[in-house]
Amino acid sequence: MIVSVLRIAFFIVVFAAMPAMAQEPCPKVEPKVSVKSLTKETKKYNNQSAFNLTMLHSQGPRAQGTTLGLHVSPFIMTADYKYKTKEIGEKVCVSLDAIQVKFYSQPVLLVASNFPEDSCEFKAILEHEKGHDKILRGVQREYSDKTRSEMKGFVKKFRGAGAVSPERVPEIKKRIEGQIERKFEEIIGEAGRVLNSRQKGHDTRQEYKRVEAKCDGWEKTLKGE
Repeated sequence: MIVSVLRIAFFIVVFAAMPAMAQEPCPKVEPKVSVKSLTKETKKYNNQSAFNLTMLHSQGPRAQGTTLGLHVSPFIMTADYKYKTKEIGEKVCVSLDAIQVKFYSQPVLLVASNFPEDSCEFKAILEHEKGHDKILRGVQREYSDKTRSEMKGFVKKFRGAGAVSPERVPEIKKRIEGQIERKFEEIIGEAGRVLNSRQKGHDTRQEYKRVEAKCDGWEKTLKGE
């Protein structure tokens, strides 16, 4: 009699579990990653005096002297997301299907307005600042490749968020995008630190002396400051 009761209990457990076991699982999706790198055309300005540029500049060997040129180059990273959803009963499976990352920069080059564009001094400063432009483009190429590599591994965690109620789908998407954007901030932060370090390596006293040796009208032109 005891055995029969146990046997009945066993069948009840098995039959009760069968509906859950029969439920179709969420499909695993391998998110596709593409990274588009774009360095916009360098904007050149000659509308700020050496005094104003010096006020803007706060780093490098020339921080205690007069700044005659500046190169500004912010990194920007955005993304377009594509999701795959599948209804399973009253639930919805949500997976990141593809992400297209746009990694670009807008370099801006400033030369002190004290120097006419046809002057030796203007051309010497411009040549130096173009060196900064070259460094920027090198770092961006390097970090475009690194972004592509890191994101391919990072997005694997979003292959399937599990089945959720339909009203929670926007929340899941927002959560995924929030984690990815924090990853972008991490990559851009590292790229910015590397860029600053390499730019400082270009702004040496030896380089400044080389630029100054190209022309002989520096002091005369700057007397108006």
